[in-house]
Amino acid sequence: MERLGMRIATGMVTACVVLGAAGLIRGHAEVSPLQSLGNAAAFVSGSVLTRMYMEIPGAEPGLGETLLESRKGAASAEGTSSGEPVEPTASSGAETPSAASDAESEPAGDSEAVPAGAPASPSPSEDKPPAEKPTSAAAKPETDRKLAFIYHSHNRESWLPELKGTSKDQPNEAFDADVNVSMLGARLQKKLEEFGVGAVHSGTDYNTAVKNFNYNYSYKYSKTTVKEALAVHDDLVYLLDIHRDSSRREQTTVEIDGKAYAKMYFIVGQGNPNWKDNEALAKRIHEKMEKKLPGVSKGILTKGTRHGHGEYNQSLSKGSVLIEIGGVDNTLEESNRTIDALASIIAELAKDAVKVDAGAASEQPEKT
Repeated sequence: MERLGMRIATGMVTACVVLGAAGLIRGHAEVSPLQSLGNAAAFVSGSVLTRMYMEIPGAEPGLGETLLESRKGAASAEGTSSGEPVEPTASSGAETPSAASDAESEPAGDSEAVPAGAPASPSPSEDKPPAEKPTSAAAKPETDRKLAFIYHSHNRESWLPELKGTSKDQPNEAFDADVNVSMLGARLQKKLEEFGVGAVHSGTDYNTAVKNFNYNYSYKYSKTTVKEALAVHDDLVYLLDIHRDSSRREQTTVEIDGKAYAKMYFIVGQGNPNWKDNEALAKRIHEKMEKKLPGVSKGILTKGTRHGHGEYNQSLSKGSVLIEIGGVDNTLEESNRTIDALASIIAELAKDAVKVDAGAASEQPEKT
């Protein structure tokens, strides 16, 4: 009797399944025949198995629930009638375990799970396009590339007005261990960096650095300093030896717009193979200074071996020049004014010659 009841129940279930499958196929007439048959098969297998497990005594109901969820998930991912994929939603049941676990760790208010297959939210850095590097003159300069080396063959050259209170009051006494032209070199280096041109300064005091110092060998000592700098800084092309003139105030001072400037003088030695290139550099600086502050530059003095040293370490670079700033009667303030103007001109020349961004150097002096 019990077996007869089971057969009747099974027959009824089978009839329902057949009718349901027919309705499913009819309801999906717009879908291809193969897809409709697949849907019907999934429906039949799922329904029969589910009902059998639910009606058989001792069967686990969890398995039937899993099968129903599995079929539901498969149906939601089938797509629309146009063949375009359906974008999963948070309520579609397609949320991945990893997304769910991540959502639980988020702070309140941001814990909504990200639907599976949805594009990830942009990170804060992706919200805006990357900022372009500023190209204006006000942009922070890149001065890692050292182009200019500033030094002093006669580093103790000083100015009498700055030595008041000492016993030094004669032109040949305008020398000092602390107040001297190395202060101008340090200022020039600082200003060049502010203008965006990398520079290095040596304020070596040869009187104390060299054992048995001899003033007549000053350029020999400073030449060693320059060579050491060239060995460390591969990009150096401008070698600037800063001095002060021995002439008196009337020859070394000019007033412009009510302010006194220490005049500058370029010395180029003809006793080296680079003298024409070095002279050309001095001429460019002179011409620009004439436009900027007429009368500050006294011009260029060339010296051969008959009239002086003739070499002045200028064989080490085609961008080498000796510059005298002011004279024994000028003040540090007057000399600094000239240094500031000189720095702006050298920076302008360096930027024109060395196109760092473009990788060109059309007028850059060559090292030898």
